[in-house]
Amino acid sequence: MHSLIQSRLSLAGVALISVACSNAAAADDWTVEVKGAHRVMYEYLDNQFRQSRVGSEDIFNFRTGLNVTATNSGFSAVVEVEDSRIYGVDDVRNVTPGQVNAVEPLQYYLAYEFDASAVFGAKAGVRAGRFTWPMGSGRIIGRNGYRNTRFSFLGARAHLQTDNGNRVEAFWMMPAEIRPNDTPSLDDNDVDHDRFSDDLTLAGVFAESKTLIDGVTSRGYAVWLDEEDDGATGRQSRDRNLFTLGAQFQKARSEGAWDFDIEGAIQSGERRQTANPLDVTDLDVEASFLHAEVGYSYADSGLNLAVTYDYASGDDDPNDGESGLFDPIFGPIRGDLGPTGLFTLVHRNNINAPGARLMYRSDASWDLMLHWQAVWLDSATDSFGRIGVRDITGNSGTFTGHQIQGRFRMPVFEGKARFEVGAVSFQNGEFFDNAPNATGNGNPFFFYTALEFFF
Repeated sequence: MHSLIQSRLSLAGVALISVACSNAAAADDWTVEVKGAHRVMYEYLDNQFRQSRVGSEDIFNFRTGLNVTATNSGFSAVVEVEDSRIYGVDDVRNVTPGQVNAVEPLQYYLAYEFDASAVFGAKAGVRAGRFTWPMGSGRIIGRNGYRNTRFSFLGARAHLQTDNGNRVEAFWMMPAEIRPNDTPSLDDNDVDHDRFSDDLTLAGVFAESKTLIDGVTSRGYAVWLDEEDDGATGRQSRDRNLFTLGAQFQKARSEGAWDFDIEGAIQSGERRQTANPLDVTDLDVEASFLHAEVGYSYADSGLNLAVTYDYASGDDDPNDGESGLFDPIFGPIRGDLGPTGLFTLVHRNNINAPGARLMYRSDASWDLMLHWQAVWLDSATDSFGRIGVRDITGNSGTFTGHQIQGRFRMPVFEGKARFEVGAVSFQNGEFFDNAPNATGNGNPFFFYTALEFFF
């Protein structure tokens, strides 16, 4: 099915679900909930680290969302529209689909939950349409929070869940290609509808258990990503055919106790080095990632201290017919590796980053986070993150620098809004000092502040 047809089907789906919600509002046995949020955020970056950029840059992000949910006897219909825009851009090269998606129907789906105890001894449910979804921790498939636009998917999910919370879920879905995606249209905040194509699909199984290990949430997943060039739209791709197998073990924070979060995955399959149509060489993929943190929450203090470690493999040799570069699929990185948006320096590929984190939550519900990470390259000959800085000889070293980030959040206006401010200082190491295509602009500094209203 071509992307254009699927886009029209998506709009038809919004209309049908909107009618369903309207009818639901008129029925006594339906419950309708309407909620929304509006966020304004300012970002500032000094000492640009991207190639061919100099000086400082800033940007204003605006995101408004409205969600309508109608429920009745296990049935639910959901429509969510989100409007993401930017203003005040000096360099249009900064504008990406990660920042702009004006007046987009982000979610429109129908769901049904039912009692399957007679057959499976559990509850069951199905969901079909367009939806966002944080799969487990969200590190492989997630719903963005910091980024101005969000990942979403068109497809179906089905699950079984026992009374004690154990759950298994199967899915097939097509990730949204945010439109428009050309720089002039994005800079003008033009309205276009996202497209879907079966040339880019995700399928797999996700399982979660709260009883496998006492006091620990255990998760496992198998995700298959299949990507080809889209002949209908001319979109070129790296022809990824990746299988990701992962597991997570998490013990929640509680006062006077230790906590941990350990997640890792291995990845195999094939991909091409670039999306260039002249690149027809399939590389064999063998890659992996690991996130680990162990912390302790001090009783009656609101203080949690943790040591952290993030690893994602890189590619040692671009000419050996193999790729060791881990692909984070559709997983946000904000929680582990720092702000995205105008910043997005450290990414979940080709890194080896130990660190330490302090978190404090007051009785007044404001919270503070400080996180230090020392970041090395896993492979000295591969690129760092997604900014293209690289030394193919490996002679520039592997230490990229120290990243120190802080964040402060607090509710305002009697809990009807939330104020947030944060900053990141990255102290360049030998790699940025020596890499032949590094900008030489100095140590990057990033600042942001945001105010989000809820209604």
